[in-house]
Amino acid sequence: VWRGVALDIGKNFIKNQIVTWWSVNSCSSSINVIKNFLGSNKNSTLFLIEAVNGKKISGYTEYETENEIILRMGSKFRVKSDPLDQSNGSHLVHFIEIDDNDDQPLASAMNEMHLAAAKPSAKTTLGKLFIILFLKKIILCMMQLCKIIKKV
Repeated sequence: VWRGVALDIGKNFIKNQIVTWWSVNSCSSSINVIKNFLGSNKNSTLFLIEAVNGKKISGYTEYETENEIILRMGSKFRVKSDPLDQSNGSHLVHFIEIDDNDDQPLASAMNEMHLAAAKPSAKTTLGKLFIILFLKKIILCMMQLCKIIKKV
């Protein structure tokens, strides 16, 4: 999947570095969607992510054609190679998601979510319901994470 950031942060990564994203991140399976978000912004960073635990939400969003995929909070990645500097000043960073079983309470709570096919007439309502349920899961995971941190 792809993720674009309109900031020059690509130079902050090095090969084999382990990175944890502590927020839910929106990505797309379409490079063109990400390019449209970045526009002609020089000094941007493009992430190519070999994701294991991404959740496709295209049928539940207002913009189905964006092929949106959500990566859960606490996703860990290994930087596959040093960032590639583009001629326009942007950077390409290649991540491989690490499927780490050490974070089991958080992972199991996030993986409990399952998406079901929506009827076209109910798409908007189900989309809103999905977002509410998704946010509740995030809050639950944050509470579990706080418990884990307190134990450490």
